[in-house]
Amino acid sequence: MARIEEISVKNYRVLQNITLKDIKPFSVFLGTNGSGKTTFFDVIGFLSDCLTTNVRKALEKRGRFQEVISRDCQGQEIEIVIKYREDNKSPKITYTVAIALQNGVPIVSRETLKWKRGYRGKPFDFLKFENGGGEVISGENPEINDKKIHYQMDDPSSLAIKTIGQLSDNPRIASLRRFIEGWFLSYFIPDQARQLATAGAMEHLSREGDNIANVVQYLADEHQETL
Repeated sequence: MARIEEISVKNYRVLQNITLKDIKPFSVFLGTNGSGKTTFFDVIGFLSDCLTTNVRKALEKRGRFQEVISRDCQGQEIEIVIKYREDNKSPKITYTVAIALQNGVPIVSRETLKWKRGYRGKPFDFLKFENGGGEVISGENPEINDKKIHYQMDDPSSLAIKTIGQLSDNPRIASLRRFIEGWFLSYFIPDQARQLATAGAMEHLSREGDNIANVVQYLADEHQETL
């Protein structure tokens, strides 16, 4: 199972420059009001929305680019960097996406996927896009000297991994696309969770958490040891 190990965020609301390292499969984030806890999880939701739709629509949902980029950072990029592994034995992969304004319209200004094959050598980009155009090294295990294929996106506000990741000859990119598509965020509301639940087991917690009893029932039925 893929797992995030590190996240860096620049110029996203109150998160002007942060890096969270050594993220565990189960992590708890604590902090005072206004410290950026909710904003951090909104970064996760934002990236998921970018993949589901595009950067422009994901920003409109949050008040547009000018409302999302950190104060005093106008003219700069919003940048999100995720370091993850597809499983415990796979090499670390670094995904970087940067968003900027071009003629007043938000676009994906930079997007890269980087890894290192084996124990020697330096990490290299097997996906590298700027302003809607770029190159990809295809194959199960991309190597630095493999052939690069050029692509030009019709919509520079769309993530390259969304389009390229649908092609069967790009399994590493497809793996990241599926990983992000599988993210689920729930903004738990205690008062909603105290209400009487409808009958029946449910696999996923709802957005407000009002079906927590149904999820516990599902865990009891299907994953007793985990529960």
